[in-house]
Amino acid sequence: MMHDIQLTSLLVQNATNMDTTNTVEESEKQTIPRPITKSVEDKYLEIMKALQFDTYEMIAESENGYRFTISHHFETNVRMAGDRGHPGRVKRLAQETVTLSTSLPLSYSSSVFVRCDTDRLDIMKVLITGPAETPYANGCFEFDVYFPPDYPNSPMMINLETTGRNTVRFNPNLYNDGKVCLSVLNTWHGRPEEKWNAHTSSFLQVLVSIQSLILVPEPYFNEPGFERSRGTPTGTHSSREYNSNIYQACVRYAMLEQLRHPCPCFQDVIHAHFWLKRNEICSQIEEWIAELSHPLQHERTGRTISFNAMVLRRQYKQLREELAKLTPLEGLEEADYPFNVGSNITPTTPSSTVTGGATNAANALPTCPTGTLLQSLSSSSSSSSSTSSSSSS
Repeated sequence: MMHDIQLTSLLVQNATNMDTTNTVEESEKQTIPRPITKSVEDKYLEIMKALQFDTYEMIAESENGYRFTISHHFETNVRMAGDRGHPGRVKRLAQETVTLSTSLPLSYSSSVFVRCDTDRLDIMKVLITGPAETPYANGCFEFDVYFPPDYPNSPMMINLETTGRNTVRFNPNLYNDGKVCLSVLNTWHGRPEEKWNAHTSSFLQVLVSIQSLILVPEPYFNEPGFERSRGTPTGTHSSREYNSNIYQACVRYAMLEQLRHPCPCFQDVIHAHFWLKRNEICSQIEEWIAELSHPLQHERTGRTISFNAMVLRRQYKQLREELAKLTPLEGLEEADYPFNVGSNITPTTPSSTVTGGATNAANALPTCPTGTLLQSLSSSSSSSSSTSSSSSS
């Protein structure tokens, strides 16, 4: 079984080398150097495309057999599984991997990056950049992935690693212990047609579902039953309060933490992402702060949002310092993409309306509802099916 997995990994290497070979051949044809004229968006897409899919040595040989070179949530599952595997597992993994190497979502707004082990296709890591116009915008969210022995009869196992060491619940579908709740992952009792199907469901489908149907502009309404309050004063206030929690947690854990302690698998991705988008990220956070500064009539909501605005200002100050430390990417110059160092946003002390209760609640941010019901992408590119999170235990 292990031998078969290692042999099929050659397919991945061929796929990842294909784009590199074409790029080298095209560059050799250009004999006259040209100055950089591309916009930040065009340059971002060009650079990030080359970083979307690759291999990384997550497992290395050791005296006792093998060891993990990086932290992985499913290490125990891997060791317990041994060499067991479904007969069609290797072939299916090879098919999935080749698809990932050419079809991962890529846009200036949000992209998906995948790393699989150099010898084993059943062990992967994923990084998703939060979509624009959402409280997750430009944050880097890391997931650990393992394809169990009975795959594809059962879905892959996925765990969110960006949780502030299990202190932050970023979404009703993303628990603070890392659990990802989707019907297609069989982590929620959806209708039969919404669950994992060994013949029609795919890993790419799951990734796109997380990116586009969980990381949404108003995640508060992903909670079952909360959708009916959309458009009402109470629903609007509750959604703003929910987002204010995510704003500051996103900056702290999906930006600052990623810059300071990036996963080795995605170090190049994180550097390129934040260096090229640093001006946009700063503008975005300043807009979040301005949004939270608008007074609200609802007293309880106003107190929480006021406190989160204060925390966000502090995190933003630290983020600017980290962004200023970033070195230009190879082949690019600071003069071509300068960083606007100045900022009028400064930390403030909490207003008199911020009580000790609000401060204590913020230590475990965000405070989220208990369960959720979403729509999961179907295997068809033009249709969707329901996804959701289970009730918290």
